[in-house]
Formats: sequence, structure tokens, C-alpha cells
Amino acid sequence: IAQNDRKKLREILEKFGNESVLKAEQYVLNELKRIRDKGNMGANGLRFVENLLQLISRSSMNVKSEDVFISIPELVKELNDESYKALYIIQSHDPNELKRFVKTLTEAIYEDRRRTGKILPLVSFIFDEADEFIPQDTYARGEESKISRSAIELLARRGRKFGLGIGIATQRVVYLDTNIMAQPHTYFISKLPRLSDRERVGEAFALGENVFEQTFRFGKGDWLLVSHDATGLESVPFPIHTDNAEERIINFLNNLGNSN
Repeated sequence: IAQNDRKKLREILEKFGNESVLKAEQYVLNELKRIRDKGNMGANGLRFVENLLQLISRSSMNVKSEDVFISIPELVKELNDESYKALYIIQSHDPNELKRFVKTLTEAIYEDRRRTGKILPLVSFIFDEADEFIPQDTYARGEESKISRSAIELLARRGRKFGLGIGIATQRVVYLDTNIMAQPHTYFISKLPRLSDRERVGEAFALGENVFEQTFRFGKGDWLLVSHDATGLESVPFPIHTDNAEERIINFLNNLGNSN
């Protein structure tokens, strides 16, 4: 890499201390090898390295065993593996930590697929309590909300061409960033007791207030499904019933070893 970039990289490495550098150095070198422009890593590459080191630096404090540690490059590699199916559940007691992780992981896999042109396997990122990650008002939610919103917006706008999709789940639709909310093509609508939420969804599909009346009687597993193109009925809502999601996940995990 160029001399100026090497100097910047050294400064980044030194910020996180020797222990973090030793843990991260091989991961960073592997990532740098995959950057095509060998002569000049550029600002985007440096930002990616810094984000990677920040995550490793914070995570290394609580890792008790290398057996339970997985790096971002390793996770990206597994998400790109077409030989098997997988489910990853990411959670944290610190919501800001989770928002920073969203940025690091989504940028890593997006850049990897963009450089290689890879589109399979299909990967879906599902965000529960999505109004925390993509709020309409990021100033009120703090700097980390800006970080997660920009990362999810990248997936929503550009991820589809590389086999990366998003799903957003929330009980407070009105708090969502409207630009990102408009990107998914399919909506599953449950009870919407708040008029403001009904109005927001109604605007997205040009639905009248009377359409939502049937949702007031919905029980567990009942949804109003409306899609721009997935159902063959463009923007026409109709009720469906789905199986218990927790049972489906348990069955999926139990059958992982029996399928390819």
C-alpha cells in the first residue's frame, strides 16, 4: 500500500493497544489483500479497517475462550458460503454497541460482494425494534442511530443487486425513517391501534382507513399481507395466517444437520 496509507494504518493500529493489534493484525492483513487497488488503499479502506479494529478491541475484553470468538471476516465468509444454511442472532445489552456492529458487519459484507460480484447465497438482515436502528429523528436518538441508519440504508438501496436484503419489524411505524421504509416491497401488517401508524402504512400503498379495520380482530399469527410484486397482486392486501415463528426457528435449528 502507499506510504501515506501505511502511515495512517499504523496510527490506527496504535490507537487500540498492542493486545488488540495482535488479535486483529492477521484479520486486517487478510482484508487488505482483498482490496483490489494495491497502490492506494484510499479513505474507504482505512475506515473499514478502523471499524474492524474498533469492534475487535471492544469484543476482546469479554471473550473468555477463542472457541467462542468469531471475527468479522470469518462471519462474512460463513454468510457467503453456499454449502449450508445458517441463522445468526445478534444481541447486546448495550443498544449503541449493537448499532455500531450493524455498521461494521453490513459494510464488510457489502464491500466484499461488491468487489467480487457475488450474489449468492441470499442473505437477509432482519432488524427487530427497527425504529431504534432507523429512526426518523436521528438527532434525538444519538450519534449511533445515525451510524446504524446509514448502514441499513446502504443495504436497502443497493444490497438487492448483491443478494443482500433487509426486513424491518416495529410496533411504531411512525418513528421509522420514511426513505428506508419505502424500500421493502412487501409488508406484513398486524394490529395498528394508532391512527398515525395506519396513516403511514396507508400512504405507502395508497390504502384507505377501512382496509385496516379487519386487523383489529387479528389474533396471533394473523397478518395483512400487501406487496408491490411478490404476490402477483400488486398492492392488493389480503389476510394470511402464519405458524408460530419460535417453533419454526426451533425446527430449523433441529434440522440443520439433516439438510444441505
